[in-house]
Amino acid sequence: MNNINLAEPALRKAISIAPNYADALNNLGYCFIQKDKLDSAIILCTAASKIDTTYFRPYGNLGAIYLRKNDFQKGYYYFQKAHALNPNDESVNTALQGLNEIMQNK
Repeated sequence: MNNINLAEPALRKAISIAPNYADALNNLGYCFIQKDKLDSAIILCTAASKIDTTYFRPYGNLGAIYLRKNDFQKGYYYFQKAHALNPNDESVNTALQGLNEIMQNK
């Protein structure tokens, strides 16, 4: 958690200088996920995904957020978007595999 606390001010500064820097928005969103500030993380990751529609990480983060909110449908949707952009990402593939199993058992 200490690294998250150190990263947050630097990311905020980067965003203040370059508000359309998708990587900084996404990474600040990740910091908020770690602090369980999920609604703020959604705003940041969504903004990052709109700035760079080819960047898969915001979609993966949105998938993780919605899993934490127990919204498996939305989580699955965002992990599928991440997978479409980067089909070789191990964490996205693992999440999709787990979600497939959960959704098949419902």
